[in-house]
Amino acid sequence: MHDNQLTTRCLRGLNLGVDSNDPKDEPLRRSLGYPSDEIQVHESSNRVVARFCIRMFQKRLRTTQNMRYEFIAEGRIWSLRFFILPTTGVWRTELSLSQDSFPARPDAVLVIKARKLGRCSIPHKAAEIIVRIDKA
Repeated sequence: MHDNQLTTRCLRGLNLGVDSNDPKDEPLRRSLGYPSDEIQVHESSNRVVARFCIRMFQKRLRTTQNMRYEFIAEGRIWSLRFFILPTTGVWRTELSLSQDSFPARPDAVLVIKARKLGRCSIPHKAAEIIVRIDKA
């Protein structure tokens, strides 16, 4: 089995990041009738690419005000968080390592695309979010 396939399977098996870690989001996602979000992690010798397919992203973020996803890459647990500042309504994003992970200095790029069809296995409206982390 290829390492990338193993990484993706481990993510789903450990339930890290498959859905937002915000307890308010799960009932909302189910009430909207959408399946679980998807995360795929691909690692190479000089780059990690984490691809998220998040259904009804804007609606869920506006409702919950906070969405957080976790994924494993480079033997570390990473967290990708989206939140809205309550005072200004400005959207923010944050990429961080879990508290127990070894330190890293990533050169990261975040790309957000509105999706109707594409790499997401189910063609509902979704945001495709790509995090590219170049290794130093």
